[in-house]
Amino acid sequence: MKTFRLFFLLFLALFLNADEFIDKNYSLACTIHSFDKVQQNKIKSSVYKVETLLAEVLRNELEVNIEFFDSEDEMLKSYIEYKRFNNAVFYLNYYLKNRKIIDKYTKEYFAFSSKDKFHSYVLLANNESKIKSIKDIKNKVYVNFLGDDNLHTWLDYKSLEKFKKPYKSLVKEQVNVKKASRAILNLYFNKADFTVVKKNVFDNMVKLNPALKKRLNIIDESKKIFLYGVGAFHKDTPNEVTEKFFKYTENLKIMKKLEYIYRLLDQSSLERITKEEMKDMVNFFEEYEYLKKRYNVN
Repeated sequence: MKTFRLFFLLFLALFLNADEFIDKNYSLACTIHSFDKVQQNKIKSSVYKVETLLAEVLRNELEVNIEFFDSEDEMLKSYIEYKRFNNAVFYLNYYLKNRKIIDKYTKEYFAFSSKDKFHSYVLLANNESKIKSIKDIKNKVYVNFLGDDNLHTWLDYKSLEKFKKPYKSLVKEQVNVKKASRAILNLYFNKADFTVVKKNVFDNMVKLNPALKKRLNIIDESKKIFLYGVGAFHKDTPNEVTEKFFKYTENLKIMKKLEYIYRLLDQSSLERITKEEMKDMVNFFEEYEYLKKRYNVN
């Protein structure tokens, strides 16, 4: 939840702090329905505080519209209609499932990145679990990070590829956690047998605590083809808006002011991305959908 809130606050900072570059009619939409009511209220409260503060700094010269949706389907419907906002941020799994309709109405894409534009996932196991490969996950305890649906999509893909069955039918138990760091620590303290996280998340935790490598092993690693989410500008958005957006995000002097947020997000930049660059990611998802259909998995 903290990561998502920071992710969204960065968007606000980008556009509310851009008196020179960003069109005053910029509007953004996102969903927070996956969080409980308490968490939703915390996110909204944080967002509005930042909005008010930056509006005062800018003397209300900019008009920025922010809209929260209770469902991704509702947000997509409004995105297509182009009546309430010109930009939406989709979680990766939702984009992949609905990419044909989203692509039809989109002119530009962007995504946050760290050292590289794309990242990989790793299957981590603690040494006591005796897991040496994907074939050993049977009757083991899996700890699942709720903040990124695509992590268990990759795990499911590996399971279907190896066993012709979804991973949930194989594991002894699935434990859900709200932080990727908690998933890793659960392994470290033998509260679970294995997990899937972004490789850079594990690498950063190892830098802070090298002892993790003594108890945990990387069993498998995906290709470096994944994003956290996909930002999309509607095809009817004026070119001036999109070009100013990317010009602003490339301004290193201004972006340095937001460096602390990037560090908290474990990201380093926001970049334009093309459909061609996302091709490997889309191909992976199509293969996953094919395996589900082949083995009658809903």
